[in-house]
Amino acid sequence: MDRQHICIITETYSPEINGVALTMRDLALNLVHLGYRVSVIRPESLRAGAAQTNGSDDAAKSLNAKTSFDSSLVAEVLVKAISIQRYPGLQLGAPSYRRVYDHLRSQSVDAVYVATEGPLGLAAMIAAKRMRLAVMSGFHTRFDEYFPNYGLGWLKTSCTRYLRWFHNLSARTLAATPELVLKLRLAGIPRAALAARGVDATRFNPEHRNEALRTRWGASESQPVVLYVGRVASEKNLGVLFEAASRYFSNYRAKLVIVGEGPLLSGFQAAHPDVHFTGPLKGHALSQAYASADIFAFPSSSETFGNVILEAMASGLASVAFDYAAARELLVHGVHGSTVTLGNSAEFHNALGFELARWLMGARVGIAARTHVENRSPSLFARAVASHFEQLIQSAESRYELRKNTRQMA
Repeated sequence: MDRQHICIITETYSPEINGVALTMRDLALNLVHLGYRVSVIRPESLRAGAAQTNGSDDAAKSLNAKTSFDSSLVAEVLVKAISIQRYPGLQLGAPSYRRVYDHLRSQSVDAVYVATEGPLGLAAMIAAKRMRLAVMSGFHTRFDEYFPNYGLGWLKTSCTRYLRWFHNLSARTLAATPELVLKLRLAGIPRAALAARGVDATRFNPEHRNEALRTRWGASESQPVVLYVGRVASEKNLGVLFEAASRYFSNYRAKLVIVGEGPLLSGFQAAHPDVHFTGPLKGHALSQAYASADIFAFPSSSETFGNVILEAMASGLASVAFDYAAARELLVHGVHGSTVTLGNSAEFHNALGFELARWLMGARVGIAARTHVENRSPSLFARAVASHFEQLIQSAESRYELRKNTRQMA
């Protein structure tokens, strides 16, 4: 019997560096490891000089080493990319309906996972429904929360309506936390369901700590390093972190390290010469950056999950974050770091000051944070996706058998 074929449609994918791109890459790799045929339909990369790695970057190599898995088994279909004028570095996929439809039909795809709601995602949703395939969507990005940050607040209501309409086309919409599942259901997406996330606790591990790297950052062993990892963009709320740095860091001799890129990077570099900006990192360099820091600060208030919280906890860091998404689900206040009221900047400042003081007094709560998440398998999300698809396919087969038996009885 042939293995079932799952096709992932996403408008961002490796070698792009963002949460959705990396989540989709890991999903594809882990689904293959679980025994599925997997293909990915995605845009060409707009990143200058980006190598088309076909999933064989550092994370794929790490997975290969542990599972004897050939990453070339993830087939990729490329479509034209569309740049986003107000958001350099991100892109959409062209609505290549015919190419999507032909791939789904010729490759005998059994199920479709639509990860993004742009033109490519919509074309894939229509094609999959036309073919009566099992189709699910993922709620990975709060685009409706992004518009006000780019002077487009008047589009927020329309975007919310579109997202509701789009996700209601699918048989299920997967979200990373029970909190988000409830929010989606209350917002008019009744078939929202949970698909939890895991973390590679080998890749993100305190053992990757590098004292030479800390020296390059200008930090001695007695100086705390505060780390942020993510897009350097308006929706990440980094102004709150810089305000906290100006308020507390000199008193505690703390160093701030920012990992990532985005439209605000050059402006922040000019305004904060005392901050170490690494640019985007991945693979072992990213693992070392996490493990070589002491406190993870995440001021974003627009996440659907926030994989970086898991990565920081697995790396043995105390974390400071707003109390929602991954932080609400995983971070126990006072035990693994500090969570504060969503949107309360003053609380965030105070919590970061508290964690700095606690670290200087010898507390290492990041040890408990790692223990809390190290057994959350990196295949957790892929197993959830596979389980939901199996349920949908079996349900469709049951309905078919019921209709056939009813006709025979008649």
